[in-house]
Formats: sequence, structure tokens, C-alpha cells
Amino acid sequence: MVTGLLHSHSGLGYIVAILSTVSVLVAVAGNVSSSAALRGAGKGLRTAEVSLIGLTAIAGLALWGAMGFPMALWPAHVGLLGIVVSSVILARVSKPGLVALSSGDESGAKRWLAGEALNWFVVMGTLAAMHSN
Repeated sequence: MVTGLLHSHSGLGYIVAILSTVSVLVAVAGNVSSSAALRGAGKGLRTAEVSLIGLTAIAGLALWGAMGFPMALWPAHVGLLGIVVSSVILARVSKPGLVALSSGDESGAKRWLAGEALNWFVVMGTLAAMHSN
């Protein structure tokens, strides 16, 4: 059971990393062009990221529980911190940028890009911490 949870947790983590990378690329393209299609793609990717981060967290918590909740497992603590920080960045930086862009404010593009770039660093750092164990 632990092996299956480990594979599902790491697989979801890879998918989140890929989605985060694609989100940054879409945000860069959205900064260059003011296409409504890119904004729509950005909203969809952000929603998918948030959902998959939640599923990854559930799989990670289930894995941690199946292992007997070892408190000395420091990557689990880093993972929980990464989930919180990533969710806050997506909700407080990236989403307001997309909302501002939707209402016609072009300054939201920079905030959207900054949020996606910060989230990318958090996701990659969390993934690196998980693999260091």
C-alpha cells in the first residue's frame, strides 16, 4: 500500500511541476500578447494546478499516515509548507492578476507572471525537497 501511495504522490507531483512550467510559459506569452485565449488558458491552468496540488497533498498525507506519521520525516514538513505557500501565491498574486486582466487592466499581466513564476519556484523547491529523502 505504501508503494502505491508513494507512486501516486510522486506522479501527481510531477504533473503539478509540468503544469506549473506550462503556466509560467502561458503567463510569459500573455505578457507579450494581450490574447483573451491566453487569459482563458491561464485561468484553466491555475484551476488545474490548485486542484492537483490538493490531490497531491491528500496522497502525501495518506502516505505519511500509512508510514505511521513519522515526525522525523522532514520532507513531509517541507511539503506541507510548500502546499500552503503555493496556494497562497496562486490565490493572492496570480488570481488577482488574471482578474485585473479580465477587467481590462493591463498591469495585471505583470502580477500574473510574478505569481506564476513564484509558484514555479515553490513547486520545484518542494519537489527537490521530496526527492532529497
